[in-house]
Amino acid sequence: MQVNQEVTIKFSDDHNDTRIAAWLKKHCLRPAIVSDLTFNAKVEVEIGDLDEDDIIDAYDKLNKLDDSDLYHVGQAYRRLAEGDVNEAMEILSRHFDLAPPSHERAIADLLNGKRN
Repeated sequence: MQVNQEVTIKFSDDHNDTRIAAWLKKHCLRPAIVSDLTFNAKVEVEIGDLDEDDIIDAYDKLNKLDDSDLYHVGQAYRRLAEGDVNEAMEILSRHFDLAPPSHERAIADLLNGKRN
């Protein structure tokens, strides 16, 4: 999977890739006087390379609800309290890219044995 990662190249690091050392030499630059270079890059990683906190942070950033989302959740919740399940499902379907209520009801009916 690809993730965005901030990358910093410390030119003065003795353990740099040989390509960095060759580039510095080609341009007659001394590593000790060249400032660090920081940039964002998409990096290919395996899920095992990430720790649990990294995964949770990334999920939270991608799935954070904004004020508009919270408004619609509140509206759906109120409809549920009023006993209007159909309208609550319509609100959630419309604003959160969920399957249409009719589709969800058909699945529920199949699982409960109400339809064939």
